[in-house]
Amino acid sequence: MRNAFIIIFGALLTICRTADAALLFKNVRLERAARQLGITDSIRPSTGDDCYTIVCDGQPLTVRHGWKGRVEHIGIPLFSPEYESAYPSPVFECLEFLTLCQRYDLQENILALNDIKFLKGNWNILCRMGNQKSVTMEMVKGKCYSVKWTDAGNTMAEIIMPINYELLACMSRKQLVEDFVEHLKDPESVHAVAVNYTQPLSPFYMIPAITHSQSIDSLGNYIFDRSRPGESLANLMLASCQVAPQATLQLELILDKGKREKLQIPLSRWDALCRSLGCHPYYGPEGSESDVVRGVQVMSNVPSGYDHVLYVECAKGDLGRKDISVKATAYLYIPSSNVKELFDTQKQQSKTRRKRKI
Repeated sequence: MRNAFIIIFGALLTICRTADAALLFKNVRLERAARQLGITDSIRPSTGDDCYTIVCDGQPLTVRHGWKGRVEHIGIPLFSPEYESAYPSPVFECLEFLTLCQRYDLQENILALNDIKFLKGNWNILCRMGNQKSVTMEMVKGKCYSVKWTDAGNTMAEIIMPINYELLACMSRKQLVEDFVEHLKDPESVHAVAVNYTQPLSPFYMIPAITHSQSIDSLGNYIFDRSRPGESLANLMLASCQVAPQATLQLELILDKGKREKLQIPLSRWDALCRSLGCHPYYGPEGSESDVVRGVQVMSNVPSGYDHVLYVECAKGDLGRKDISVKATAYLYIPSSNVKELFDTQKQQSKTRRKRKI
């Protein structure tokens, strides 16, 4: 009897350990927060999208699962589900997580807390406020967010915060890049990511030559033919699913500290992943030679303050093929304010290459 009890107890312990090991987190900060708060037993394992409320020390907490069932968010609810659905923004989960950090004195995020400036109220008020107060949020001159909570016409709290993608994601650039690359490698990842941030769309990006305009023929079809290489490559990079659904991307990723990684993926996966994370594509020509056409795609994420920049080229003779292969070099999570510097560097390198050929 005693041996049977030991076997059963050992089996239950193994199951508990396995369940805990199966609990995945988007980043180290979330995992540390969950373990410091002692809520890992309250977070239920998931295989996909899921969102629910748990209680920690009398405080309701929102938990959201996403890709592969991992925990994508833990925070003190500050915004109603209706408001989040109507005005999607990276601000929501950022502020809810940072409020959690302040409420429970999670010190590793203290620097991020210093980036939030209160015009009225303080963190303690946010901790007690709940998610049923009236909220107004706006982007100010593309540089910061203003968020105000009111109750019966009275302002309870008002903050301003910079549009900084590391702050908004509560992750470092290195972590964001690693996470993005993991998604690129997984054919199913795009279906698990669904973010559609509301963002102002400009007719062009930085300069009039980089636009989201597409070229249509007299019959209403996308131009995609070797006789019109510039317009064809633009259409491919702006509407790959419609123009060439089987196109592939021979991708070289420029990572931290000079590291590079090469991938071959469907172009449609790159496009869908970027869009699902809130990016909007722009394209500009980079010139051509006798047999090659080049361009640059900017996946712009205005709400989060970053861009993915993709330098592309393909053989003119392949334009028109549904299974076309495009060579590309990708720079991920570039602060929007630094993209012009990247453009200037790439132009100088391009001139140097042409001189060498001559």
